[in-house]
Amino acid sequence: MVTFSEARQFVAAELAPGWPPRLGTFHVSPTGYEDDRAWCVVVGAREWLVDGDHDYTIMDAPSILVDKATGQVEHLSVIEHLDRLGAMWDQPVSS
Repeated sequence: MVTFSEARQFVAAELAPGWPPRLGTFHVSPTGYEDDRAWCVVVGAREWLVDGDHDYTIMDAPSILVDKATGQVEHLSVIEHLDRLGAMWDQPVSS
C-alpha cells in the first residue's frame, strides 16, 4: 500500500517540473485527505497554501488523488466528483 508520504512524493515528481513560475512557488501540503481507495494530495502555490495570499488561488484547479494500491496519480474535477471529494474532506491526514 502506498503511504500518504509516498503519495506526496509521487505528486511532486509529476507536477513540480511543469509548474509555471507565474502560478507561484510549487508546494505540496503536509496535510491532505483520504478515502478507502485514494489519498487526496493538496498542491498549489506556497504563497496561497502557506502564506494565505489569495492572488495565488487557482479557482478551477483539479483535486489530485493517488491510488493507495497502485500509486497512480489522477486529476479529478471537483464539480464532477463533489460527493466523493466532500466525503474525503471529512477524513484529514498529515505526514
